[in-house]
Amino acid sequence: MKVFREQTFWLGAMTAFAIVFFGLFAGMAAGHVAIGDSASSARVAVDNNRGGGDSYGDPAPQPSMGADPREVVRTAAEAADVNVKKLDKCIDDGDFKQKVQDEIAKAADAGAQGTPYSLVMRGNEYVVLNGAQPRTAIEAILNDFDASPKATDITVSEITGDDHVRGNNNAEFTIIEYSDIDCPFCTRLHATLKDLVETREDVRWVYRHFPLEALHPHARMKAEATECVADIEGNDEFWTFLDELMS
Repeated sequence: MKVFREQTFWLGAMTAFAIVFFGLFAGMAAGHVAIGDSASSARVAVDNNRGGGDSYGDPAPQPSMGADPREVVRTAAEAADVNVKKLDKCIDDGDFKQKVQDEIAKAADAGAQGTPYSLVMRGNEYVVLNGAQPRTAIEAILNDFDASPKATDITVSEITGDDHVRGNNNAEFTIIEYSDIDCPFCTRLHATLKDLVETREDVRWVYRHFPLEALHPHARMKAEATECVADIEGNDEFWTFLDELMS
């Protein structure tokens, strides 16, 4: 009986190990090991934000039990010297819900399926930059743009005065980033792009919102908060506030 129990124990242990190994392998094969938030979750977010259902993709996780998101916003506002009372009122009134909604739809039209998603633009040509690529990868595109494969079948909305632009307005290249404030990969790319535009005169950076609520339930509110700051204080303060949220 003792030998039988030991055999049973080891058989069960080996079976459990096989199940865990298979799960990890399947996750890697499905692309869950990445440098950006998953495409399937992004599709759910786009579908939900457009009024559909979450009939496919990863299920939305429950909100984390971290810091109060409104307090996070207020702390960032204070650090950026933004009028907190005006900011709170703007968020509560939903002044920029529609703008963020529109940017979510436009991100999908531009080919975004996860975050961060960026387009390196020169003239009317675009090169896709998926995920939190390092500076070396971005500069490889900038330095050999002609040889880089160009995006097709995407619709990119024109850059207007409503956009948030950082860097030289006369730059040869524009990097349009579609981002989620609570995405850790976006935080990584944010630091990279900030350094890039501060050290290269031939690049400017356009920031657009693509909050994935299926993954980050407070990201949309934070996106609206940045628009409130831009309205209350101006474009420079928008970037200062965003830097605080992304730090």
